[in-house]
Amino acid sequence: MTKLRRLFIIICILASAIKGFPEVCFCDSNYSNKVLIIKQIVFSGNLVTKESILLRELQFLVGDTISEQDLNSAISVSRDNLTNTSLFNFVTIQTEALPDLGSKKPDQTYYEVRIKINLIERWYTWPFPVFLIKERNFNSWAKSRSINDITYGFFLQQNNFRGRKERLLLTLLYGYDQKAGLTYEKPYINRKQTIGFVCSAFFTRNHSASYASYQNKVQSARFIDDFILNNVELLTRLTYRKDFHVYHSLSVKYTRLNFSDTLLKLNSDFNFEKMKHPDFWGFTYRLKVDFRDNQPYPLKGWFFDTEFIKTGIDLTGGQKPDLLNVKSSLRKYVEFTPRFHYAAGINSKYSFGQYVPYYYQKALGYENDFVRGYEYYVIDGQDYMLVKNNFKWTILPTVEKNIPFIKTEKFSRIHYTIYMNVFGDFAYVNDNTLNNANLLANRWISGLGVGFDFVTYYDKVFRIEFSRNNKGETGFFLNFVSPI
Repeated sequence: MTKLRRLFIIICILASAIKGFPEVCFCDSNYSNKVLIIKQIVFSGNLVTKESILLRELQFLVGDTISEQDLNSAISVSRDNLTNTSLFNFVTIQTEALPDLGSKKPDQTYYEVRIKINLIERWYTWPFPVFLIKERNFNSWAKSRSINDITYGFFLQQNNFRGRKERLLLTLLYGYDQKAGLTYEKPYINRKQTIGFVCSAFFTRNHSASYASYQNKVQSARFIDDFILNNVELLTRLTYRKDFHVYHSLSVKYTRLNFSDTLLKLNSDFNFEKMKHPDFWGFTYRLKVDFRDNQPYPLKGWFFDTEFIKTGIDLTGGQKPDLLNVKSSLRKYVEFTPRFHYAAGINSKYSFGQYVPYYYQKALGYENDFVRGYEYYVIDGQDYMLVKNNFKWTILPTVEKNIPFIKTEKFSRIHYTIYMNVFGDFAYVNDNTLNNANLLANRWISGLGVGFDFVTYYDKVFRIEFSRNNKGETGFFLNFVSPI
């Protein structure tokens, strides 16, 4: 047995014992038995954000009677909730004692307190130019370094629109691929602030499109003077968030595609019955349970979501497509000490039905679903399971600094942290259509490595990793989101 396999097995054993990892807490057991009455909640720094949006994220209200220990816990959770709105760079919550009520109970004393919440808001309006690459990820583009497939344009994004956490996004892209679209998101439309909605409309047309994969490499067809694929999408989504951590959403989407004959000739299984102009409705239900301390780069807590994705509605027995996929993700984050952390995640997808055309069956190698060490490969298939493990050491704890020549606090006050990681991933993709052409399907694959993460404000993450896969290949890779 090689050293690589021994290390991989050790990591897998540790991952399987994740439920046995205790939540280590370094707390003072001699907490006070004071009972506090919240007399006031005072916000400062929210120049744009409405107080109703802030109060929605707090686990305490004016008039609550609460023990000192429970209030400290509620403040910690409320700080995480406010941070995870992505509206603020810094959130500080303090309690201030007011003259007490002079309770005469012998075993308890009541105190009135004021909660002071100081916020530093982010910059919410982002009109910026965009240069996009026609690749699955940055590492694939860095290997080819093609400058012929550049898409350029701009996004106009307004976060926290009207101070109500609404989001407005205008997209105009030109060049290699062209895209125009508008998205509007309103998190709350009822008085209880539990129901919200999203609506969007997009039109896209592409000069190139992938039509198959061979030897786990994407095979693409390209038109220089014409477009090979057009796509129109209209979406409406209702969201429901009753408490702080559980989300439901139901999406209805209309899609109209226009495929070139070339794609259908290159791959007879590209689409159902070689349809050139499929148009169909789709439905997606998603359940998300999120107890992470920081969504962009979590260190403690856990996360679960599952999606039921219905593509096409077959009412006549002949309409295509008619597919049902289930995708799920489970992640756990453990703090052993303030500087030593562990994380594990399982992503999976299952497709119902025996036949799934190529256009609808992407598995690993797209976006953030890949085994580290296999960034240059795609593994198409109908079903997959991906397991990621990460041991993290904080090299440089969070540093806060002010940049003196920048006048606004939205950019002048920054924070950053540096971590070192040791990781191990493994996955399995089930494919019953392309297995002869892609040898990485229908077998276990794995990757190991080390890396460094740089995390800073505005949810920015920069990762550099050195990894080795079980094919014996090694390499350095760059990524820009949290690994798990």
